[in-house]
Amino acid sequence: MNHQHQSAIPSSSMLMAEPIHVNHAVLGLVDTNHEYSESSCPTTGKVQLLLSKGATARCPEHAEQATAVCTPDLYREDGLGAGPRPLTVPVTLDYTQDQNGMSCVDIINVYNKALLLHSQCQFLEAAQLYEVVSLTVQNLAHTPFPSVCLLELGMKSHNNFATIAYAKGDHTASLIGLEAALLFGKQLVDSTAAFKHEYVSVLSNWCNVCWTRGDISPTLYQALGEVLRLRSILFAWDHEDVAAAHYNIAVAEYASNHNDTAAKHLTEYLKIAAHRAKSGKMDLDPIPALTYLLLLQNEDKEDRSSQDLVRGLRALQDKRQEQGSASAEVASVLNFIGTLLFHKSELDHALLFFQEELRLEQQLLECKNDISVSVTCNNIGRILQELGNLEEAVGYYKRALEVEDLIPGQPVMHGDKAYNQSTSNLYSTVWYNLGLIHDKLGNYFEAIEAFGKSLELRKAMLGRDHPDIACLYYNIGVLQMERQHLDEASKSFAEALRIRYHGAGNQLNDDRVI
Repeated sequence: MNHQHQSAIPSSSMLMAEPIHVNHAVLGLVDTNHEYSESSCPTTGKVQLLLSKGATARCPEHAEQATAVCTPDLYREDGLGAGPRPLTVPVTLDYTQDQNGMSCVDIINVYNKALLLHSQCQFLEAAQLYEVVSLTVQNLAHTPFPSVCLLELGMKSHNNFATIAYAKGDHTASLIGLEAALLFGKQLVDSTAAFKHEYVSVLSNWCNVCWTRGDISPTLYQALGEVLRLRSILFAWDHEDVAAAHYNIAVAEYASNHNDTAAKHLTEYLKIAAHRAKSGKMDLDPIPALTYLLLLQNEDKEDRSSQDLVRGLRALQDKRQEQGSASAEVASVLNFIGTLLFHKSELDHALLFFQEELRLEQQLLECKNDISVSVTCNNIGRILQELGNLEEAVGYYKRALEVEDLIPGQPVMHGDKAYNQSTSNLYSTVWYNLGLIHDKLGNYFEAIEAFGKSLELRKAMLGRDHPDIACLYYNIGVLQMERQHLDEASKSFAEALRIRYHGAGNQLNDDRVI
């Protein structure tokens, strides 16, 4: 894969018949200490949500996600979010709590069969059985105190029907189903605390569909806050769905120009994502949140680098929405952004963009043994070197040197291998950076070897009288002198001085290599 705009950092020298419509009061559910009254839930008119400032909302397809999912509960405009999630735990009958007894057994069996079909992606058959369950529950539940079993069946069947309707593109039916599920869920959690986890999933599903439809009202903002509040009670602070709740609030606040609130929630999401990544849980993509945060920080700036960064970030959002996350063009834009951030000295942020670029390159088949992988590994190594993570940097530099495929161009000979000038420049830079690290780590022989390989590649590209050659001779001379190899050091210094007096040739510049 050839990245058209790939850059690299310079080296250090260089769902329901008879639907029930919900009263918005059901959205203000449940607290360990109190309940919300109907009057506390505003029901003012809708406004159009902008997915990014100046853009209209889009409705991505999620047909492949109607089954149970394990992805974080993110509402993503690029089509990569989970969509409304089904409730996957089967219903069982507790005779000690349920007054309907045997009247529930048959309908439980029907529901659990629907759940099995749903998990097997037999969506039409599952939806038909969910509808049978929901109609039966409505006929059985017309009592002042419906049983826990009926309420659970009502909530789950309506929710799961709604996920299928959503996946088929019928977002109106999905929303109606979720509103019915919330009515049953409200009564259910008033009866028992055992279903709060599932209720908050239904509430989040409702928010998700409203978001997708562009049905944005103060009630939605309140519901988003309620999802975060409940999940913060039910889960650990670093749970992926707590992070997702922060992200979902942030993008809604960003679209409404509530920048400070958006930034606060984006920062919380990124904090959780980083913590999970350190624990080996790579399930939270930091790039969408970091994109929004960097837009907030740079949109109002007028300098060239900030405006270029904003242009790159918006291009990344567009490319991900149009093509999904795994495309060569997305990788190129990630590289462009990472390079800009490197030159703005935002190294931690640059590292995240280059790491995502590398993940995409390794995922795409055409990237196997592609020189672009070497470029990205070098860039990651270069940033880690700047951050002082030297051993980790060495690992990435060595990965950069593993790719041996040639790309079109005039070859340069190095030993028994031929490289074009771009490849030679990359490998020379990698060997030079490795030399600097080995010198800093006190690895004398490894440093000399690395500088020597860089020197031979540079001489083949630039000729023996280029200033880069003088720099390498000087570094080698210093190392030799420190080891008391004085004769060798004198020769290296003399050659460096000769080149300096001789004058400079044309500087080879490859803007892909940082």
